[in-house]
Amino acid sequence: IADSASRLAEVGQAGVGPLAAEATAHWLAQLEAAYDVVILKADPFPSPWCVQCAHHADCILLVAAAEDAPPGPEEGYQLQARLLGGVSGGGLAQRELVLLHKSTEVTPTGTRPWLEAFSVHKHHHLARAPAHGL
Repeated sequence: IADSASRLAEVGQAGVGPLAAEATAHWLAQLEAAYDVVILKADPFPSPWCVQCAHHADCILLVAAAEDAPPGPEEGYQLQARLLGGVSGGGLAQRELVLLHKSTEVTPTGTRPWLEAFSVHKHHHLARAPAHGL
C-alpha cells in the first residue's frame, strides 16, 4: 500500500519540487514492476497525490460511511472533481463506490442519493467486522 507519506519517504525532496510528478511516476513504475498488486491510498482531501493516484489507477474506490449523509449531486460532482483532478479525473479508471456499514444486521437502504452524488460504474455495501472478531 502506497500513500503520500511513503511516497515522500521514498522519493524525498524530488517529491516536492518541479519534477515531483515525474519522480512519483518513476517510483510507482518500480512498485508495479516489483509487485502484482499495488494499492494507492489517496489523501482524504484534495492534493497533488490524489491527482497522481487518480491518473495512475486502474480502479478508483470512493469509500464512505453509509450512515453519513451523502452529498448532494452538485457537491458530489465538485468533490469528485477536486479529489481526482478534474471532472474526468482518473481517466479510464473504473470508479466504484464502497459504502461501509456498522453492522450486517441491517439491510442497506438509501443508496440512491449516494449514486446520484458520484459518477461510479459499480457500488458495494460492506459491513465492518464486529469488535469481537468474526
